[in-house]
Amino acid sequence: MLKEKIFCCVLSAVFFAGDPAFAAEAKNTTKDVSTLEAAIKHFDSGDREGAFLLLKNAENSGDPRILSRLGWCYYFGSGVEENREAAYQYFKRSIDDPDGFGIDGMGICYQHGVGVEKDLAKAEEMHKKALAKGNLYALGNLAFLYGRSGNDAEAIRYWEMCYKSKLPPFWLAFSAYMLGNLHENPKEKISWWEEAGKRGFSEALLELSKFYNFGDTVEIDMSKSLEYAKMYAGDTGDKAPYAAVAFDWAIEKMVLQDMEMAAKYMLIAADNGEKRAYWYAFKLSGNGKYALLAAESGDERGFAEAGNYLMNRRKENPQAAEEYRQRAVNYYRKAIDLQGADSLNAICNLAAAYAEKQDAENIEKALKLYQEAACWHFPRGLSAAGVIYAMFSQMEIDDEAKRKYALLALEHLASAFFYGDKDAADDLMEKISPLAEKYSDTPEAKFFNGIKLIMRIPQDQAEAKVIAEGEKLIKAAADAGCIQAMMVQGTYIAPNPEVAVQYLQKAAAAGNLYAKWLLGSTPQFAQILPVADRLNYLKELIAVGNKNSRNLYAQLLDEQGKTAMAIKEYQAAIAEGHAGSMTLLYLLLLRQGDVKMIVEAWELLRQAIEKHDGLAQCFVAERCLDSPSFSPRFGMHLLMKGIVDGTEASYYYLHRIAMNYAQGKGVTKSAENAKRIAGKMIEQGYAYGFYTMGVLYRIGVFGKADTEKAKEYYKKGAEQGVQECIEALKTLSSGRK
Repeated sequence: MLKEKIFCCVLSAVFFAGDPAFAAEAKNTTKDVSTLEAAIKHFDSGDREGAFLLLKNAENSGDPRILSRLGWCYYFGSGVEENREAAYQYFKRSIDDPDGFGIDGMGICYQHGVGVEKDLAKAEEMHKKALAKGNLYALGNLAFLYGRSGNDAEAIRYWEMCYKSKLPPFWLAFSAYMLGNLHENPKEKISWWEEAGKRGFSEALLELSKFYNFGDTVEIDMSKSLEYAKMYAGDTGDKAPYAAVAFDWAIEKMVLQDMEMAAKYMLIAADNGEKRAYWYAFKLSGNGKYALLAAESGDERGFAEAGNYLMNRRKENPQAAEEYRQRAVNYYRKAIDLQGADSLNAICNLAAAYAEKQDAENIEKALKLYQEAACWHFPRGLSAAGVIYAMFSQMEIDDEAKRKYALLALEHLASAFFYGDKDAADDLMEKISPLAEKYSDTPEAKFFNGIKLIMRIPQDQAEAKVIAEGEKLIKAAADAGCIQAMMVQGTYIAPNPEVAVQYLQKAAAAGNLYAKWLLGSTPQFAQILPVADRLNYLKELIAVGNKNSRNLYAQLLDEQGKTAMAIKEYQAAIAEGHAGSMTLLYLLLLRQGDVKMIVEAWELLRQAIEKHDGLAQCFVAERCLDSPSFSPRFGMHLLMKGIVDGTEASYYYLHRIAMNYAQGKGVTKSAENAKRIAGKMIEQGYAYGFYTMGVLYRIGVFGKADTEKAKEYYKKGAEQGVQECIEALKTLSSGRK
């Protein structure tokens, strides 16, 4: 159907293409010229509107040459509104046109069932009669007819005749393009498309780009694909294909961890309008303008960084500073509502935007936000809240209030220092040390001093002794009710998981959200805590609006066989915008085996992919790779993007990518890239990479099969508990392949 539409457009262009100078002259004399020959000449020159008016004025002559050309005007809507039925009537009345336009038009009507029943045999007869009258355009119509009938050999023969004919240059280019489409031999395809491209038919350049990108019958060559897409963009102004190829190549380079080339191609994609590229362009370049573009295009991942970019731009344009600030605040709020990876940073950035105002109302707003981040033990939130508390403790207020703020400052800044905000908190630790001395009998001061000891061990003292003294102080603070000390005990110092759980439970009972999250989500605590307790902790977090907890709550329900409840919670998480829940719900329904539910749930998977859920992309990609209905290249594109977006099962999917590089399935065959992927798996701590490397050596990807080298890698994987490596060693030991 697409080719037919292209043909119709091209046929129209060819019929109405002629000498522009003559056409202009003809337009100027339209009102004065009424002879039949002038009307025909206008039509043949390409002056559509002028031709139609003159042809219409000459219609009463009954001359079949006039009527046939009027038919083509109506057929293509040239100078008049398109009317295929009217075109048929004109063709029917002009079947005796000596130029063959009328009978050729009747052939088109029989081909497409316009005014008559579709009859390809009758269409063939009409076109051949037109050709016998010297109408060379009938060659193309016959070629299309044979192509529609499945007779590619005859279609090729007629397109070759078109190409060798004296038809206008554009028509010859189109013939070359169609020959490229019809030939099955890759070399013939490439040769004809290149010829069409040279002659100015830009669609051929696009076909060449796709051909080298998808590599169904030729080896994938992304360099050539990008080159032809760039030429197409230069010819047509349509940059989308060029940007799309650059994006695909950049994602592949990211998987291979060739970040320099990934950045190069991702910026090409982003700068040429590929919306999918904006976020990755920011990640690879650090240029905030791409984060803003991502946010403006609806990519939620860009919200927080778009806010940062706008806040930074205020210096460039002071007049628009407040406008930028307000836009930044809006993006920060959106990022916070998502509760994604950047939400805690967004909370702190929004707080900083309020704190800039330096009035009591905005400082209060900032502190509330910093406290929210601090509840999740986010170092920046802890540090900033501690600074504000320290500032409050120096104000002219009553002693009890001063003491309250001083203790909060000690607790928060010590935690910030411990959890990673060393640069921000180091100097402050020294500045507020006098507060620790002033309130030395409090749990908060003991916690503060304990953190100082274990984080700053004097060079002239024994490390173990200092650490032991610091840990003793922190334990004493925790036992005395200091919540932050309980958290440090529960996450780092406790001698075993059982003791860790006890301290975290105390912190949770005191309202600490992060303690509840750890108790509900940490796998190692599953052996200690009853499932009911873990569910209760997550339920408490759901009650205060934590979306991630609902997703995990649903997973635990599913593991307990409470399918109906799990489905309900997944649906609630999806309604809150949690992309991962879409994928997990689909997988749950898939296990249920209800075909109707699976079909309905497929929409969830599509939505998850749109939200860049890595697991959803990898899951669908694997099925595409295993299905003959999909191009392997499509499956690999999706699989690699899923890896880039992140998935817990990335080790398995990386193995699949390595094997595909080894086989050349959906990617350019490359032993080097297969080995590179396996090596990166091992470097990143994926023991499964040993199995991948072993397989590559066993099947001879690097030359001759090397079972001894394979065994070396299998043994390393087996030592780390990789079951596939254990089984592979058994197989090799038994002598089986």
